[in-house]
Amino acid sequence: MWIEAPKIAYIYSVNGEKYTGDQISVAEVDSASKEDAVRKIAPYPVGKEVEVFYNPKDPKDAVLEKESGDMAFVLLGVLGVGLLIVGVVIWFYPM
Repeated sequence: MWIEAPKIAYIYSVNGEKYTGDQISVAEVDSASKEDAVRKIAPYPVGKEVEVFYNPKDPKDAVLEKESGDMAFVLLGVLGVGLLIVGVVIWFYPM
């Protein structure tokens, strides 16, 4: 199975200093299809001015979307449940 990773690049400036970024959101999840990847970058055509959200403590850390999307929460939830199960197993069945 192929995983499609949307590619994007943008230039922004903070206090007169220029930076480049390539992150769309904080918790990016690669797409299962080319159509999903294309849909993810569709709002950002070449040449369009966009709002960039950056970390004031480290302006090199930037994204185009502050919201991470539903899929990130699902993945974090699955990871959390998996770690909980491992913890319970280790608690009741120590090696």
